[in-house]
Amino acid sequence: MKASKKEYLILGVILFLGLLIRLYHFNTFSLSNDELSAIYRLNFNSLHDLIIGGVMPDFHPAGVQIFLYYWTQIFGTSVTAIRLPFIIAGTLAILFIYLFSKRWFGSTPALLSAASIAFLSFPIMYSQIARPYSLGLLLILFLSWAWSIVLRPTKNEKQYIWLYSVLLGIAFSLNLYNHYFSGLLAFIIGILGFSFINKNNSKPYLAATLIGTLLFIPHIQITLHHLSKGGLSTWLGAPSWDWPIGHIGFIFNTYFNILFILIAIFLLRRNAIKHYSKSKIRTLLFLFFILPLLIGLLYSKFVNPVLQDSILIFSMPFIMVFIFSFAPSTLNNKSIYSIASLSIIFILTTLFIPQERKVDVQNFKGIAKHLQKWNQENPSESYIRIMDSNSPEYLKYYLKDDTNTIRFDQWKIEDDQDLKALQNILDNSQAEYLNYVVLAPDNSIAWNMIINHFPYKKHSIVYKKNAQAYELSRSNKRGEVNLWDFPNNCLAKIKIDSCMLLQDVKYSDGLVYKFESELIDTEEEFEYIVYTKGKFLDSAVNIGAHIVFSINYDDGDSYWSSAPLHYFIHSNIEQSIYYVKQLPEIKPNALLKVYIWNPNNEKLQVSNFQICLSRKKI
Repeated sequence: MKASKKEYLILGVILFLGLLIRLYHFNTFSLSNDELSAIYRLNFNSLHDLIIGGVMPDFHPAGVQIFLYYWTQIFGTSVTAIRLPFIIAGTLAILFIYLFSKRWFGSTPALLSAASIAFLSFPIMYSQIARPYSLGLLLILFLSWAWSIVLRPTKNEKQYIWLYSVLLGIAFSLNLYNHYFSGLLAFIIGILGFSFINKNNSKPYLAATLIGTLLFIPHIQITLHHLSKGGLSTWLGAPSWDWPIGHIGFIFNTYFNILFILIAIFLLRRNAIKHYSKSKIRTLLFLFFILPLLIGLLYSKFVNPVLQDSILIFSMPFIMVFIFSFAPSTLNNKSIYSIASLSIIFILTTLFIPQERKVDVQNFKGIAKHLQKWNQENPSESYIRIMDSNSPEYLKYYLKDDTNTIRFDQWKIEDDQDLKALQNILDNSQAEYLNYVVLAPDNSIAWNMIINHFPYKKHSIVYKKNAQAYELSRSNKRGEVNLWDFPNNCLAKIKIDSCMLLQDVKYSDGLVYKFESELIDTEEEFEYIVYTKGKFLDSAVNIGAHIVFSINYDDGDSYWSSAPLHYFIHSNIEQSIYYVKQLPEIKPNALLKVYIWNPNNEKLQVSNFQICLSRKKI
């Protein structure tokens, strides 16, 4: 189906605008944790060492890491150099969804599909980060284009059918090397493609599947190693059954866009639903979209959590092609207006509608900037510097020349051993100031250990997605904020003045609070925080008491968390302790209890024990 000059012009405009949008500020926001991890895992002297040290420990196939290994040797590791190839890949994906859709459904569906990839937020966001997503989007659409030619070649294409067969085989393997979910979708496309097999295309198609399989054999050992490691359950929870509903809304920016699309198609061709000549390919397109989603959901519910929006970007184009396939194939003025209108709607909703599920990268760049500023303000002061991060190298990317002056005493807080190391640093240092950087899921015990030694906040910066930095001091010299102060708006408060001897007593008195439904069911969103402080004297050598926070519901659901006191006090020394705990999401009719638990029946003296439950707007 030959394209007109008008069609080429419209496609050119879509490609140009899609590229411009992807280039906008792509190198100004911080590299993410995953991007910095990929850069850090490039520091090897050979491909063999890269595979052993840079690919095997990860959960992703080797393709992107190998590409970056050779790419950065030529162009370096600047933000622009790292991200630009993925911008280009995301832009080329627009071209290949057009080529794929045009072969099956004609000009208007192809241009509408191209506009969706060019202007919707989902593919734009994942084109701006150096991860396998935009590259996989390009590869899966390239595969689909080659797949279409091998299965349904034109008269002119038949003479090059074996070339397209080789390209299809390479595309199968590249998707497997790129990401396991792009590989899964490539496998699904390959299997379902047999429904189009006939005597003319069977040999080239079987050859393509064989080429793809043979090319992936060197990676099988790596894949088996990754599968043996399980999923992402250490930080990614299992999705709810209604998760796909939110994902579909995210794909289209807003549910209203689905309505706009359906209205546009209805106005273009009112009897489109009655045309079944393309029913087989439409069925396959829907399966290409829905099967990865269902497999990811079921695997995440019953095996290991892996389901995220990002891994479904590879299947997203097929629901677009499916929907737009019901538009008229020919390009006319009416369809041009529809393409322009939907493109404008996509761009406006991308720019102006907040996306709750958008890519929130950790702001390593912003954290480094503030640390450098604070260091320049107090160059002669003594500091303890504590960081909780996956690696110290990630922040060093942005600290660069300041790594000699901004040194961290500890960079990881994951387990009891790390907390003991932190306790040793805090107990033995005479430093007046402390920098605490959080670039991992917040560790409330570590935070409370720190503020018990450095209770005054001089500076702080809190970004989304686990990126925070604090400058704290031991004393209040310049009107710093006292972190030990209770808020004024306590929902409930209790104070126990008299001393309590908890020898042979497992539980102390404490706060008991029932969350009524009218407190929770409001339009505003709140987070609930418990503040505690008191004086403690424990005579045991191995202190075993805890401050406990428990929540129980009428349906039997519950939450339980505790703060071991041995991180805060020493035997036979009376010490004041302050501990603050942010509660998880509260549902109606929750019963909160805060108390001291003394499981070892040790002699523990507590005085002036205060508890405050507060809330603040999110």
